Amino acid sequence: MMSHCSKKAAIVGMAGLLGSAFALPGHGSVTANLSPNGDGFYLQWSLGLARYTWVDEAVGCPGDTSASLTETWTKLLPVNDRQSATVDLTSIPNGARITTVDIIVCQSSTALGNGGALTSGGTFQTFTRLNGADTDSGTNIVTGGGFGSRTATTQTIAVGPVIKSGATTLEIGVIKTGSGGVLNPSRRSVNVYTLAGNVTYLASDLVVAKTDSPDPVLAGQTLTYTLSVTNNGPDAIPAGENIVVLDTLPAGYTVTASSGDGSFNTGTNEWTISGGLASAATATIQLTVPVPSSETQGTVLSNTAAITSTHPDTDSTNDSTTITTTVNRSADLSVTIADAPDPVISGNSVAYTVTLTNNGPSDASGVTVNIAELFPAGVTEGSATPSAGTWASPTWTVGALAASASVTLTLNVNVAASATPGIDVISVTATAAGAEADSNAANDAATARTSILMQTAVDIPTLQEWALALMGLLLGGLVWRRSRRGGSMAA
Repeated sequence: MMSHCSKKAAIVGMAGLLGSAFALPGHGSVTANLSPNGDGFYLQWSLGLARYTWVDEAVGCPGDTSASLTETWTKLLPVNDRQSATVDLTSIPNGARITTVDIIVCQSSTALGNGGALTSGGTFQTFTRLNGADTDSGTNIVTGGGFGSRTATTQTIAVGPVIKSGATTLEIGVIKTGSGGVLNPSRRSVNVYTLAGNVTYLASDLVVAKTDSPDPVLAGQTLTYTLSVTNNGPDAIPAGENIVVLDTLPAGYTVTASSGDGSFNTGTNEWTISGGLASAATATIQLTVPVPSSETQGTVLSNTAAITSTHPDTDSTNDSTTITTTVNRSADLSVTIADAPDPVISGNSVAYTVTLTNNGPSDASGVTVNIAELFPAGVTEGSATPSAGTWASPTWTVGALAASASVTLTLNVNVAASATPGIDVISVTATAAGAEADSNAANDAATARTSILMQTAVDIPTLQEWALALMGLLLGGLVWRRSRRGGSMAA
């Protein structure tokens, strides 16, 4: 339900206020200095010879006796004379709900140019017209006063509420009621000026605000925008009158999730608040926006949120807001190294497998891995095969490495037969580096150590040696059998 708080645009017809400026406080009542700006379209209701009344957009009334502010009417019938004057509503925001109009009527007697005696005073009916149609009327009011003593009467007419649009035309006026008098030359007539009034309308001050987190954000992370609309009042936005906010994201960025008040359309990037918004209330929504892991270091993301729906708003300067977020890059490069076999027997080779992983969140660039080798005598570097990049000892140049990606280098090391044996005598260390900041330096390097065993010579027996061994086994068997038989006979 709309609040009873309201704003008033004063339609001022007094000459001293015609040049005043349009003033807008932060919120609350608003006074726009306006005045009737032309003839209305409403013709006189009665063509009776004694009921001549018309409305003039000229100004002046209390205490103003200048002849220029009166009209002398000499026509027998008031053909095409108007009963209303138009009012400029430009300063009232579109969508405003006009609820009341104040009309000030100033009456003075009018000379007919024929010397007839005039009677001051009379009864009048005030009325308003919107967009050329009869709307609401006030009650009869009685004014009095002659040419040198004009009087003014104010009456408030409740209307609508009527929604003001760009084409809305407001007319204010009066008609003469009651009997008039006798025919010319003693006919009675009056000249009525509709001078000024207040147009009362309902409106609010909607304020858009936005925050980002985190700022700066790392490429590959998720950025959260918190968007809010606050109604500073004084009036409520009723349920069913949608508040629509367009959230303009940087090119290539999309909202993947939203939570909060209203609904968010990821196709149009529009946030719709459809449940109304009371005075002093705030609607809030959070938008999740992933930042690509490839985003460039130092990029400034600009996001603008703006109310695109039409509402009577007292301060349009706070209907949009822009926030910027700086993007940094960080890549956690991780290195592991494995050797096989360990230990290695002299005269063979050992393979070292170096695995490089980018744990993100950002893509890495300018990535290199330095291989430091500590070899004893007889141990030399052999071939190396990278799965990506190039190898030129002692550097493995990887270049770009996307977040979550891994690459490997296989390095063969030759161990001569003459190599000195020992425990952990071969040492290979791999150290990674890149252009981005690394959030975990502890895993940037890894070392594998390998032991060397001496190769042992094995002699192969000759045929003669095999024959002697066999004869020995046979003789031993005979002796064993004879000893078993001798023992049995003795028993």
